[in-house]
Amino acid sequence: LAVVMLNNKYGYINKTGKEVIALKYDHARKFSTGLAPVKSGAQWGFINATGAWAIQPKYDDAYFFTSDKSARVTLNHEMYMIDMQGNVLRKIENKHEEEGEGRRLMKKKDDGK
Repeated sequence: LAVVMLNNKYGYINKTGKEVIALKYDHARKFSTGLAPVKSGAQWGFINATGAWAIQPKYDDAYFFTSDKSARVTLNHEMYMIDMQGNVLRKIENKHEEEGEGRRLMKKKDDGK
């Protein structure tokens, strides 16, 4: 599914251009591993391909799931990695970031780079 925006609302269309998830979100990111981060009001959550909430909105920011089925989220100015059920896998302590592979990757300060 592809993200589309019309009149400042986001939704999703299929390969034929048919709207499959209504344009009702305040922001949306791409689907990955079956879920997509979407913003409803001031909070982010994750929906499945039918548009149903898989993880209810509660985050300040959210990024798509990676191949290891984890996603980075921000809650109360703290960053976490969560699983596809919304369980916290770990708190991200090191905020030094770099861009790579289509998402923000965390980089340890002591890796010599």
